[in-house]
Amino acid sequence: MKKDLILPRKVSEWMNRFNLHSRDSWTEAGIIAGPKDISKTLFTLGNRAETLSTLNSIYGLNLNESFFEVKGSSLYHKSLIDIEHDRVNIVKVKSILPEEFNLENDIVYIGGISIPDRSILYVEYSFLDRALLENYLKQDYRPNVLAGVEFIPLSKESFV
Repeated sequence: MKKDLILPRKVSEWMNRFNLHSRDSWTEAGIIAGPKDISKTLFTLGNRAETLSTLNSIYGLNLNESFFEVKGSSLYHKSLIDIEHDRVNIVKVKSILPEEFNLENDIVYIGGISIPDRSILYVEYSFLDRALLENYLKQDYRPNVLAGVEFIPLSKESFV
């Protein structure tokens, strides 16, 4: 029997206003709120202004350019700038060895915001094994793409 998640009224109103749905992230972020259509939250991060505008409209946030510099709280402590650099590295190697990558390796998924506290922006991304970057001249070495998850903190002032 599935238990219903009981949320504070303020969080429920926010989710209703922006048409957000809850789901389990299966990570330390726990339950997150995001749009039903996850294709709206797939990014390349290339155009920062467009990324921020989309995030602000989907989640009712008031983020600015400096948000790209906020370090996450996962094992790697990456910011959106770091994740953008990881994506660029994958695109470079993908152009050399297209058969080694699937179509989604260079897409960043900004999956949702933790609830009920709304303190974490949940991000999934791919990055190259550091050994590839350090030993890219070895002809027998094939790229190893790893999956990463980042938890970027949000302040209460981030919400409209």
